[in-house]
Amino acid sequence: MTFNKKTLNYRFPLWLTVIFFTLFSIPVLIYFNLIVLAKIAGVVTVVLTSIALRFWMSVAKQKTEIVNRVPITKNDIFDLKRIFPYFNKLSSNEQIELQDKIALTLARFRFINESGEHYSKLDSIHIALVVVLSDAVNLNSFKNCIIVNSDSIIDTLEYENSVYTYPLKGIIDQKTILKLNISELSKHEIVTNLSIFLSKISD
Repeated sequence: MTFNKKTLNYRFPLWLTVIFFTLFSIPVLIYFNLIVLAKIAGVVTVVLTSIALRFWMSVAKQKTEIVNRVPITKNDIFDLKRIFPYFNKLSSNEQIELQDKIALTLARFRFINESGEHYSKLDSIHIALVVVLSDAVNLNSFKNCIIVNSDSIIDTLEYENSVYTYPLKGIIDQKTILKLNISELSKHEIVTNLSIFLSKISD
């Protein structure tokens, strides 16, 4: 469930008043032997409370800017091992940590190609891996950040979020550098250049 930021001003007192009223009416209705109405009031109370709790939790999540990670499936891991062979040499904990960072990156960034379409998940994982290895900034400083491959398509996008231009195709085309180990890859110009770019847009 998604909410516009304008809905975050949620009327807690109003909902609490309604819930309290329906809850308080139950013993009153029972006292007057209106059992059926008391049961209905009980059901209404449970339903209203469930809806309110779900909405309040969603509002709290929005306000604290918690971003869910994009799930990394077994197929994604297979592809990750294929594009980044050194992944298999990492320990289990290191693999899990890298997967987790990639999943968080995919949740916070969207990568758009020169045609104005989202890059495939495999290409996005490729880019996300380079973002993780750039290690330039705290990923929590980004949310719904859109990076497009070409200036020419920015005007065609209808996003309200932050949109930036970066030659993503250069990252995708440089598949051979992924044969390096993490230490070597982290020092490669593809990664260092992206690190500088991310540091600038995070200011």
